[in-house]
Amino acid sequence: MGKLKPNKKLQRMQSIETKLEDIAVSTDITVEDILSAALRLVTSKESPLSKILQYSLDVAGDQLISEEFYQQYPDLTEFLALSGCSNEEILFRMWTTNHEKELVCGTDNCGGILLGGCPRVYCSKCGTKYFLEIDYITDLVCSRCVAGNIKECKSKDRIKLPKIFGEFP
Repeated sequence: MGKLKPNKKLQRMQSIETKLEDIAVSTDITVEDILSAALRLVTSKESPLSKILQYSLDVAGDQLISEEFYQQYPDLTEFLALSGCSNEEILFRMWTTNHEKELVCGTDNCGGILLGGCPRVYCSKCGTKYFLEIDYITDLVCSRCVAGNIKECKSKDRIKLPKIFGEFP
């Protein structure tokens, strides 16, 4: 029996892996950043593969939120958001994680940390309530929130709260 020829596609993939590692070593771009950018590029196309990848990212995002892994793995939350995950809660969590130092109470030198799992947050020291307006994400998060459906959180009440405005990357 003759010698098997190496799989050309596998060789090409190994070559790409080596080049990606070289890029990561020679720049500030990590392999995870490259993967995130590649996923975003592929999911932006109209193809069966893009739809499968988008679905996979969204399912991973749903799982991360439902199991509350976003608290333990903020880097994974950010990776999913930057890769094209369309789960609005992942996008919201990424934004709040990246802006933790800026989310402080502005009431009379209080400086307490703002806490909360939705756009309605409150000061850990004085209890002052705020509302986070983050581009289009806030509306998406609020539209799917159970509290809104059971009338625990009303838009007329949210309008009265002091607002903290943010831009999504």
